[in-house]
Amino acid sequence: MSWRAGAEAARNGFTVLYTRTTRLLQELRVAHGDGSFSRRLAALARIDVLVLDDFAGAPMEPASATTCSNSWDDRVGAKAPR
Repeated sequence: MSWRAGAEAARNGFTVLYTRTTRLLQELRVAHGDGSFSRRLAALARIDVLVLDDFAGAPMEPASATTCSNSWDDRVGAKAPR
């Protein structure tokens, strides 16, 4: 999904987060350290459309892959379809 699709989703009333994958993973690593990881995942799960720029642009560490998997698992079924 491109930023254009994210912008279109926002115009149609959906909440959208557009971020670089590396930035999001760094934020989640920090959240692990300060104890806010669960809250951050819950906040991500409430976003309708999550656009990750440069996903898999570089090799991913196993811990980062697990974090991505956890984030996606939390998003599945978190919101009722519109």
